[in-house]
Amino acid sequence: MKKTATILLVYGSLIILGGLRAYLVKGSVISIIMASTFGALILLGSALSYKKRIFGAYFGLILTLLLDAVFSYRFISSMKFMPAGMLMVLSTLTLLLLTKTTREEKSELKSF
Repeated sequence: MKKTATILLVYGSLIILGGLRAYLVKGSVISIIMASTFGALILLGSALSYKKRIFGAYFGLILTLLLDAVFSYRFISSMKFMPAGMLMVLSTLTLLLLTKTTREEKSELKSF
C-alpha cells in the first residue's frame, strides 16, 4: 500500500504548492483556499492508505478524478496549457497510476 500512499502524498503536495504559487504570483485567494482544501484531503487519503485502509485509496482516487475533471474542463474552455493543461496531465497520470497500484495492492487493504 505504500505505493498508493506515496503517489497520493506527492500529488497532494504538488496541488498545495501549485495553489501557493498561484497565490504568490497572481494573488489568487481562491486558488490557495481550494488547493489547500483538496491537497489536505488528498494527504488524508495518503495517510489512510499508508495505514492500509481501502477507504483512503478510494478517497484519493475520487478526489483525483474530480480534480482531473475540473482541470480538463478548464483546459478545454481556455485552451491554455498553463496551468489548466499541465494540471490536467498531472491529474490524469496520477489517476492512471493510482488505479494501477490500488488494483495491485487491493489484497493488502482492510475495509475500515
